[in-house]
Amino acid sequence: MTRVDELQKKYPTVPRYVILKTDFNVHGIRDWGNLEETGIWSRYAGLGTYATYDLDITLKEWVEMGPGRVKPGMILRPGRFVFPETGTDIMPAPSVNTKSDLTIRAEGSGKYAVYQGDERVDEVYQMPAMGSNIVAKEQLTKSGKPTSNFVHWSTKCCFQIIPVRFCEFFTLGMACKFCNFNPSQDDAASIGLQRSTTINLDEAVEAYKMRAAEVTVLEGHSDMGAIAKSGADVKIYAKFLEKIASATRKKPNLFILGVPTSRKDMQRLKDAGLDCIAYQMEMWDADLFEETVPGKAHFVGRDRYLEACEEAVQVFGVGNVGVGFVGGLNMIPENGRKTWQESRDSMVEGINWMIKRGVWPTTLYLRLPPGAAYATEENRKKMPPNEYYLELFLAHLKAAKETGLVNKWNRLMWCPLDCLTNEGAMAAYDQNGSVGKWAAAAVPRELNWLLDWEEQHRVTIQPK
Repeated sequence: MTRVDELQKKYPTVPRYVILKTDFNVHGIRDWGNLEETGIWSRYAGLGTYATYDLDITLKEWVEMGPGRVKPGMILRPGRFVFPETGTDIMPAPSVNTKSDLTIRAEGSGKYAVYQGDERVDEVYQMPAMGSNIVAKEQLTKSGKPTSNFVHWSTKCCFQIIPVRFCEFFTLGMACKFCNFNPSQDDAASIGLQRSTTINLDEAVEAYKMRAAEVTVLEGHSDMGAIAKSGADVKIYAKFLEKIASATRKKPNLFILGVPTSRKDMQRLKDAGLDCIAYQMEMWDADLFEETVPGKAHFVGRDRYLEACEEAVQVFGVGNVGVGFVGGLNMIPENGRKTWQESRDSMVEGINWMIKRGVWPTTLYLRLPPGAAYATEENRKKMPPNEYYLELFLAHLKAAKETGLVNKWNRLMWCPLDCLTNEGAMAAYDQNGSVGKWAAAAVPRELNWLLDWEEQHRVTIQPK
């Protein structure tokens, strides 16, 4: 019996999709099959940047593992696979683990399956055309630059822009200790992948308009490396938002991952066209905050994160504000939580605190990729098991239902077509029995390829 089957018996109310995704993200995948058939040539290694989520290898080592994995300006990375019951990603950003017991194998006629050792876990499919970010021909801006240098289309109607590809906390010796943002840029440069630290926002808007003229744009989100000076990112975001919001006849839902500043700045972003905002707080535990995220502790402070979440709800409204925690991060420091159950209980405290205040928390999988301060084999042994995450997702759903937030959350903040979180998937199955049906409340029918997928594959809708 595979881990997934055992977990399905242990947690019968958790959708199989969430269990599968958790197993794949916790353990990573060793072999993604024939990359000539399933891989994607990309200007990025992760989600719009060179930052990787591979568990134990660098980009340089990835390229050395197989011939022809890099060419000028591009790298061949694992392709996007989806689950049969949802049509959503196994991993929005691939996570390679050379020691994992999970592999993807071809089964003929374009069919694939994930195996744990020699045991078949479940079938998977290559992402369908509507959900793919692949375009037939790369478009160029007026200056002759590829549009993908500026805008990352995660699906055909969802985009991401990263204005600053650099985190100042690294240069100050205050980087979040699980993160490899800057080192991964250096890693990419070692194999010939280099881009400027910042992008020209006017060219980014030009690139956006070119694609938006061909497709209906549903949502877009933006993130950037940290800037130590308070409010510096707000000026960049506001300029970008104003131009994107007015670039097309129908404004997409706009969402940023930001750093807490002032309430005045929040209002400025809303006035510029921002719909949702989330703060990557990373660590809930007060006694471990400075140790694990020193830059955020020094320049923002834990108390300000909490205050900012409450203020943002007042500005953007209940369900339009999020916060990110990294699961299991509180187990890594020497003075951290000693068991995954202790870590879980602390995290549940943070999840409940946020949900009661109208903030939608998201728990991210802990990975500790090469380049991160905590990336040692000893620390990786402390990382929590599948059960840890599943129990957090269950606790989140319970609190969201009890407070009513599950019915007020903006479903495009973490778009189901693009970057659906496990918390969103839990809500989708609980309320509507499937992701496609749940997405229908926010996604026009002609764009809801998830619903098309479910109908095509005759997905049995799970009872609420």
